Amino acid sequence: MSNKEIIGQIKKLVKLMELHGEKEFKIRTYQNAIQRIERIDGALSTFSEDELIKLDGIGKSIAALVKEISTNARPKELIDLEE
Repeated sequence: MSNKEIIGQIKKLVKLMELHGEKEFKIRTYQNAIQRIERIDGALSTFSEDELIKLDGIGKSIAALVKEISTNARPKELIDLEE
């Protein structure tokens, strides 16, 4: 999966979080992570979770989300919000 596709899934997740009234702090965290991820050189899908966590502005939950999207295309959290 390309970086653009991974970022697209995270952006979709953020929009649904806003619609469902998720906490503003969590939404901002995801938005900040998107900005950081957009500047990463190299394929995100090849990074391990540990490598992602070492990147500035990427925590455990965002790293896990990126890996989940890389392997499953759609994260469970996104599917839950869509339903």
